[in-house]
Amino acid sequence: MVVLADDGQTGPQLWRTDGTAAGTVRFTGFTGPTLYRYGVDSAVTGSGLFLFAGDDAAHGVELWWRTDGTRAGTYLLKDLAP
Repeated sequence: MVVLADDGQTGPQLWRTDGTAAGTVRFTGFTGPTLYRYGVDSAVTGSGLFLFAGDDAAHGVELWWRTDGTRAGTYLLKDLAP
């Protein structure tokens, strides 16, 4: 399961969890408090679709779209303001 959470240290980030403390891992490193979800539940199962905006320090705040619960499987939808 993928959730949007703030651990009080890194700001809002995406986390993968199996419901245990040992099985909960942060897999994004967005800068500042700029990670927001839009129109979907914060817990995503099945297809792994998750719509959110985030700042990865390379593109600025952009719309991101899909994650499978890994950094490599989290994709930028479009660089709207290159």
